[in-house]
Amino acid sequence: MKMFLSVCRGEIKKQQRNYFNSWSTYISLLVWPVLTLAVSYYSYLSFDLEVLTKIGIHSADDLAVFLLTGALCYNCFWLMVQSAFFMLNERENGTLEMVFMTPASRMGILYGRSLGVFNQGIWFFVFYMVMVMVIRGTDAGTVTGLPAVFVSLLVSAVIWGGFMNAVFITSRDASFWFILCDEPMKLLSGVQLPVTVMPFILRALSVIFPLTYCLDIARSFFSGAVPEDTVWLKYIMINLLLIMLTGLILRLAEKHNRTTGNLQFY
Repeated sequence: MKMFLSVCRGEIKKQQRNYFNSWSTYISLLVWPVLTLAVSYYSYLSFDLEVLTKIGIHSADDLAVFLLTGALCYNCFWLMVQSAFFMLNERENGTLEMVFMTPASRMGILYGRSLGVFNQGIWFFVFYMVMVMVIRGTDAGTVTGLPAVFVSLLVSAVIWGGFMNAVFITSRDASFWFILCDEPMKLLSGVQLPVTVMPFILRALSVIFPLTYCLDIARSFFSGAVPEDTVWLKYIMINLLLIMLTGLILRLAEKHNRTTGNLQFY
């Protein structure tokens, strides 16, 4: 555990110094989500909002909170995919192989990378939650739900980031995985379109993304309700499964490395 925490701290510092060392980075990462959110919001407003009542959206404020919650959770998960994509630079520079030659905790490396970029997620969280409270008001349900939403989002996003890093380590085609884990996750998890209105096959595919359950938890709290026990159970199960898959992929990659001299399966 001591080595795991030490490696995590080292990776967090490395991520900060390499990629997030100026205010311009944070400003740019705030501008594009806001623009994307504005496009989605005004696209919905161009239609009759009465059509949306069947999915629990009864006003422009409800629509804004729905899209804000989706943007918040999606951006935090997207940061994890972006962090994994940066693994390409470390492979090209030879840093990755050098790190894996050390006795450092492998899981510590992956989760440290994820935690190193989640400070941007905190940036997003504060900004979007301020907007939610401006719209919804500082009622007891919204305020008391914030810690649960933040912790559930933090834990799940970091676990997802560790899994993504493990996948990117074992593949030379980083662009393929980046595309596969970005737009499909955005569509199937219900970021801008509720999962309940999707065809059965898409609803079935949505269960593989932990973002789906983070959105269910966040939207339940912000609507004044408490997430169902089944949602929490699914949330726990998918994250435990991802942790096990991450460890399995790492073991296979190291075994492959001993045989071939590289970490990539193909």
